[in-house]
Amino acid sequence: MQVFEIKTSRSDYPYIVIADGFKKAIEMLYDKGIYDSIIISVRQLEDYKSDHILLEERLTAKADIEKEVRRELAKTMPQWKRMLNGAAGGGERDIYLIRSSRGHYFTSACIGGDDYYLELESLEQLPGLPK
Repeated sequence: MQVFEIKTSRSDYPYIVIADGFKKAIEMLYDKGIYDSIIISVRQLEDYKSDHILLEERLTAKADIEKEVRRELAKTMPQWKRMLNGAAGGGERDIYLIRSSRGHYFTSACIGGDDYYLELESLEQLPGLPK
């Protein structure tokens, strides 16, 4: 990979482009609507020989990054569960947070009916608490 500083007549600030060569760097500007007539100068800043740079793909894929992070967090974060036509629990301690309707929650030692619930112990997984 190579790093190029490309100055244009559109801006006082240059574009910094990381690409596999001069031609690819110019083609990346074409995608932004910048053509040869607007380019003032192209200067190679550094010869970077690595195939581990994913900058172009990762910067343009913000939604994909968010999905990836959410997918990773979902493995450890508390998840709402649904009790379908059954009952669970029955101990002395309230160990469930139950959502009876939107905005209405209560704790209970048992679950019955068709409610959504969280196990209170799973809330320890949330960030912010000292371990």
